[in-house]
Amino acid sequence: MRATPAPAPRGQTTAQLSLTLLGRDGQAKLSGRQVPLRPRHAEILTLLCASPGGLSSEELAEGVYGDSTRGGGIRVEISRLRKLLGDVIETEHYRLRAGVLSDVSEVCALLHRGRVRDAAARYPGPLLPRSRAPGVVHEREALERWMRQSVMSAGDQEALWAWLQTASGTTDLPAWQRLLVNLPFADPRRSLAASRIAQLRADAAGD
Repeated sequence: MRATPAPAPRGQTTAQLSLTLLGRDGQAKLSGRQVPLRPRHAEILTLLCASPGGLSSEELAEGVYGDSTRGGGIRVEISRLRKLLGDVIETEHYRLRAGVLSDVSEVCALLHRGRVRDAAARYPGPLLPRSRAPGVVHEREALERWMRQSVMSAGDQEALWAWLQTASGTTDLPAWQRLLVNLPFADPRRSLAASRIAQLRADAAGD
C-alpha cells in the first residue's frame, strides 16, 4: 500500500470502488452497492492496491500462488473481476484506475503523515487475516510491523491502547507493559493492563 492508483485517462468515467481489507475477509462497495468478493479476488485487489504502478500476470501469480507460471489462472480471475466490478482494473498492465479507495491506503496515508493515533483508531486488525497468498502475507506483516513500531514510539497512550485492541496487540506483552508504565495512576485501564500482563506471563511460563 505504497501510493494511490495512477489517474484515469481524460473523459473516462469509472464507478467508485471502495475496498475493506483490514481485520476481515475482503469486502467491496461499487458506487455504494455491496459486492461480494471471493477470497482470491480480494487477494488480487489487495496486491493491486499495494502496487499502483501495476503488475504483470506473472507478478500477480507469484504474489497469489507463489508460482509465476500460473499467469493464465490470474488472467481468468481478472476477467471475472472485471465482469463483477467493471473497468476499475486496467488490462494492459494490471492496475487499479484512479478513484479506488481502501481502508489500507487510508491507514498508510495517516502513518506517512505521522498521525499515529488516527491510524491506530482506523486499524481493526491484520490485512486479510485468513489469506495465505505469499504477496498478501508479505504486505500484512509489513503493515503490522509499521503500525506496531509507530504506536510503540509515538508516546501516545491512546494510539497504544487502540493497537492493544487488535488481534495482534492483545497478546503483545511489551506493549501492555509500556501502557501500564505510562498510564496515570487513576486511569481505570491500569487494572486491565496489569491483569493482562499477569496472564501473558503465566501463558509464557506454561509454554
